[in-house]
Formats: sequence, C-alpha cells, structure tokens
Amino acid sequence: EVFDGLVSTLKVLVLNCTYDEDPDPMSKDGVPNRLLQKLLREMHAIATVMRVVQLPFTRGVSLEWMEASAYESGPGKDKRFNRLLYVMRLCYRLMKQMVKQDDRNAQQLFKHVEVIRAHLGKGLMCEVTFREIYF
Repeated sequence: EVFDGLVSTLKVLVLNCTYDEDPDPMSKDGVPNRLLQKLLREMHAIATVMRVVQLPFTRGVSLEWMEASAYESGPGKDKRFNRLLYVMRLCYRLMKQMVKQDDRNAQQLFKHVEVIRAHLGKGLMCEVTFREIYF
C-alpha cells in the first residue's frame, strides 16, 4: 500500500539523518549525519517533503479538521485523519533533522516558512522544525 511505503521511507530517512541509538523516529535526536543532509539537499528533498505536507490542503482538507483530529480524545474522536497526521508529523520530523545544524538546508526550508507558520499549533508537530531553522 502507498501509505506503508511512504511511512517506511520517511522512517528510514528520519532514523538515518542523525547518529543515535534511539529506534523511534519521533524521538531520535543525535548528532547530524552531514552526508545524508547534503544528499537530501542535492535531491531537493525539502521541496518534495513540503509538497507532500501541502498536498492534503490543496485537495480540500481543512487545517481545522486536522487540528480537531490531533487534539480530540475519547470515543467520539474522528479517526479519519490519524494516518494523514502521522505522515505529516514524520515529514516535519524529517525536515527538522535535515536542517539540524545545517545552514544551507535551513535556508532552503526558510523558503517555506509561511506554510510552516500556518501549521503552527495545529497538531502537526512543526514547532520544533520551525525552531530548528533559526538555531
């Protein structure tokens, strides 16, 4: 399935962007893998990942729906967006790792700052990515 392939690829990229023993892509945060950061920059991965992040919203998904799905809990929670939320969070995690201590990648991601700013506080976990651009 497309979802499984996309998630698998994103996980591998996130896990290999830093050197650390943590097997969880959502928490791994070691020393940056400079070679992979450079290769991803040369392959225009930031622009590609940003297109993936923007795609649901260009196809009619509302940010408010995503936000509600991210923060609601309990039996009444709308679960339709769980898989999409997970992909979005992995994308933002990958971008965070790509720009970690890499000014050139941060400059590339800065071109998309307005999109990231629109996603702040919507449950997509882009706040850390946004911070990484500036530090």
